[in-house]
Amino acid sequence: RRSVDHLRVSLARSKTIPVEIDLKPTGMSRTGNLALAEVISIIMPHVHRLRALRLGTISAADVPNALAFLRSRSFPVLRALTAYPESQSHTLELEPHRFPGLRELCFERLNVFSSIAVMSQLTTLRFNAFNGLDDAFTMDSLLTAISSMANLADLVLSHVYFRNTVIYPSA
Repeated sequence: RRSVDHLRVSLARSKTIPVEIDLKPTGMSRTGNLALAEVISIIMPHVHRLRALRLGTISAADVPNALAFLRSRSFPVLRALTAYPESQSHTLELEPHRFPGLRELCFERLNVFSSIAVMSQLTTLRFNAFNGLDDAFTMDSLLTAISSMANLADLVLSHVYFRNTVIYPSA
């Protein structure tokens, strides 16, 4: 309860200043510290001034709410987004008119690579633990997305697997 009160007070005191929200990556619903639905309801009126949103680990039960929140709002000053859903393979479209300032994207188990326009804005991309269960996510789509990232300075890809990748023998 103290965490929720602290979040409310901090947002109220910050008035119109851009803010960064960093939730502990411990699975909010499991710990009982912060239920993600409650956090979303608290930050909803402030999305226009979120500079960073680090959701941390999102429990499988909270993933639909988190994705709905990210799909339904515009984040005009958001520069950094971090999300680690526990459940498998989700797609999240990041339209440039809703994420015009996004520069840093860190995530697991989310296919965002069809969002080429936003990808070209990124300076940092950290992508972990995608098992390739989504047939729409291919090596070609990953390479196409990466090739559009002219501003990319920091790229970390780990534990990324594809079911539909063909390995060509060397000549």
